[in-house]
Amino acid sequence: MLYVNIVGQYMKLDASNDSVYWRAETLYLFGSYRNPMTFNSDYFYHGNYTSMTCYSAVSGLPAWSVSWPAFSDAISYQDPAFNDSLIFFSSPTSVWDHGSLYCKNKKTGAPKWQVPIDSGDVDINFNGIPLVNGDKVITLTRNQNNEKHLTAFSIRNGAWLWSTPVGDGTASKFWLVDDRIYSAYGPEALCFDASNGKLLWETDMNTPVAAWTYNFFDADKLIAVKVLNNTNYKILQIQKSNGAIISTKDLTIPTTYAPQTQMIAPLGCSYDDDNLYLASFNDIDSLDIFSYDMTGMSQKWKKRFANSYFTGEPPILTDKYLVFPINDQYNAHDPAHSNMIFLDHSGKLVKKVPFNSTYVDGFVYKEDGIIYPQPPRF
Repeated sequence: MLYVNIVGQYMKLDASNDSVYWRAETLYLFGSYRNPMTFNSDYFYHGNYTSMTCYSAVSGLPAWSVSWPAFSDAISYQDPAFNDSLIFFSSPTSVWDHGSLYCKNKKTGAPKWQVPIDSGDVDINFNGIPLVNGDKVITLTRNQNNEKHLTAFSIRNGAWLWSTPVGDGTASKFWLVDDRIYSAYGPEALCFDASNGKLLWETDMNTPVAAWTYNFFDADKLIAVKVLNNTNYKILQIQKSNGAIISTKDLTIPTTYAPQTQMIAPLGCSYDDDNLYLASFNDIDSLDIFSYDMTGMSQKWKKRFANSYFTGEPPILTDKYLVFPINDQYNAHDPAHSNMIFLDHSGKLVKKVPFNSTYVDGFVYKEDGIIYPQPPRF
């Protein structure tokens, strides 16, 4: 199944026979671009800077919605977290109000509790992304001095449990792996004990300011892929146990866009089993998909899609495929030529699935009960 977020609508598509199950309208469309479709049970969740809506994955119809006051420059809603029947999500700080962490029933939207996560200046944008560990929901918070903390609240009633200071450059996205919390989106890679918030290690990655960063995890490694500009990447492998840097490697992906221009050439990055998969525009109507061996940073294969209007959405990596949308007629912008492309891990084209819509704001692929979302970048 493919769940595709096109402009103003969602679509559920059976990729095995190209049939459309349903189309449904998007609530609170404005400012929702690149916000993830997060699935849980028979529902999915999507939002923008002023709201979050729960939709039925069976019908596409809204189940419930919640909104808050915010200006259009507020940091938008991102991912929720779940625990049994509960959903946790945050609202942003805007000039109207400070951000909050919400706990609601995930199917009905019935409120359980709400706590503030910010008491700093309202003219400095802030938002957090929660994660759940046992009886705790953990997210980034900010105090009245605009200092950031990683803070845990009780799932039961929202009571404060512990708080650990973090640097101002720490991003709101954290990862929970084996009762440890990791982040390598900012200038430092960080690791915390999820039970008490204790900082276990902090590693200066000694890299220039990145346009965005991807985090991936292997058995014993944290991998940070930093996109420095239109052509240059820096890839770090960090020991999960102690933060020691295993390797730092540079990679150049050719493009006709100058490095000084707007960051539009790099598109997506995924990782699996010591292989790095990158998507980047070669030029305005030509997309390259690469596979690199992480050990020697040697190119294993490259697949070019020329003379295509690419919708601008990064590929999804599954255990079988790389999946991404293109339109075969760049100048026509004709929905009749839109396809979801399925490549196997060797770069071979497996199939094209037509979905009849030129513009895509995001998509999710589901196979054998497993949900494959697009990889988050910060």
